[in-house]
Amino acid sequence: MKKLYLLLFLLLFSMSIKAQETYSFTLDEAIQYALENNYTVKNAALDIEAAEKQKWEATSFGMPQIDGTIDYQNWLKQAVTFLPAEIVGGPPGEFEEVVFGAKQNMNATVTLNQILFDGSYLVGLQSAKTFLKISNLAKVKTDQSIREAVINAYGTVLVSQETIEILIKNKNILEKNLLETKALLENGFAEEQDFEQQQITLSRINNSLNRARREEFIYKQMFNMTLGIPISQNVILTENLETLALRSTDMNIVTTEFDLENHIDFKIADNKVESDALLVKYEKTKGMPSLNAFVNYSQFANNNNFVFFESPDNWFDSSLI
Repeated sequence: MKKLYLLLFLLLFSMSIKAQETYSFTLDEAIQYALENNYTVKNAALDIEAAEKQKWEATSFGMPQIDGTIDYQNWLKQAVTFLPAEIVGGPPGEFEEVVFGAKQNMNATVTLNQILFDGSYLVGLQSAKTFLKISNLAKVKTDQSIREAVINAYGTVLVSQETIEILIKNKNILEKNLLETKALLENGFAEEQDFEQQQITLSRINNSLNRARREEFIYKQMFNMTLGIPISQNVILTENLETLALRSTDMNIVTTEFDLENHIDFKIADNKVESDALLVKYEKTKGMPSLNAFVNYSQFANNNNFVFFESPDNWFDSSLI
């Protein structure tokens, strides 16, 4: 029992240490972390794995298919057939009761099937490749969207923190001015109205500061969600707005020629056209003939007693192509 308590204590302690862990990110580190841990990105990667498996599944339909069966029958009561008695030398007009076959039967069969030509199968292979391409393009699009979301979330948190710093500075200045105005008012060198106006302004600054802190709290939670970490986890951003602004300034973008065909949205749209064309092609293949081949081999045995495995002479074989 003591060992169990110790194990539970260590588990809770490790969980509390993990909960208190602090993450710190530059923008590039945040983007890389999100591309590895964001739930949407993980789902897109799983979609690619599923598409690859579906591609191999579609391919396997055209490969040789081998089926094997073993059948065993034991007639508890065999069926009786009536034959004209003349066949066995009996009087005309009468019937003889006859039982056909043995009471116990066993049959083992192996069959090889192969598609020789099937238009829908060929289109299905092309569709599986196209579906894999769709999944890969969706992953690229997802990565771009997450990268953009991280940049926006990172910048939003920095803006909220910058806003808080500005409001705090304004609050300190106003509080200092308010003290000076109060001293002047007490000595008759200021108006009561000026003092009240400064109090109202300070109250507004405090309200704005409280709202900015609540917004920062929400923006940090949204940032954590974008990265794929618990929203309660403490996160520190190690870059500032000025650094990001200088880093993101790229004058070459003005002179760079836009390549439409290399844009991810164009690739997705182009792949959609290819997918629709395959659907049309599939409908056309429904009117085409298909050609299949099979060959099988069977062994069977009949006996009134279960002696099938006592001698190979009990078995007879057959084959069909």
